[in-house]
Amino acid sequence: MNIIYKQFENRYAKDVANLQKQWANDAITFGFVADNEDEIMSYDKEYFYVAFDDETVVGYVTGEVKINDKDNYMNVFPLNAEFLQVYDLYIDPAYRNKNIGAELLVIVERKAKTNNVEHIFLSSATKDAESVRQFYEKNGFKIWTTAFFK
Repeated sequence: MNIIYKQFENRYAKDVANLQKQWANDAITFGFVADNEDEIMSYDKEYFYVAFDDETVVGYVTGEVKINDKDNYMNVFPLNAEFLQVYDLYIDPAYRNKNIGAELLVIVERKAKTNNVEHIFLSSATKDAESVRQFYEKNGFKIWTTAFFK
């Protein structure tokens, strides 16, 4: 295994789309629907990184910077502060528990700090909330809110 990380380029869209289809087929996230290649190419590329094992795409992270204003208000951040909203983090199941997801988070966090963005927000609709909570807490995240359903 030789994992390398690259900023997204449009030529990776098909491979990311295939991973998204795998994610949807895994049925591990409530309501997840895979995007097509055109939608993937429209993502903010500044915070879109891909993990490769040699030439094979094995994971990715996407996000974008937002302003904590009336349209994107997060009461855990100062009003009008910028924050990185991480939208997706997915790792091929065969590559999980190898620190690939953690490294992708480090990469986008480092990029955000380079751009003077100090805050990060993400949410998850996973069906395995306990494992996801442990992963994000291990990577320095805190729980802000919890939603329940029946």
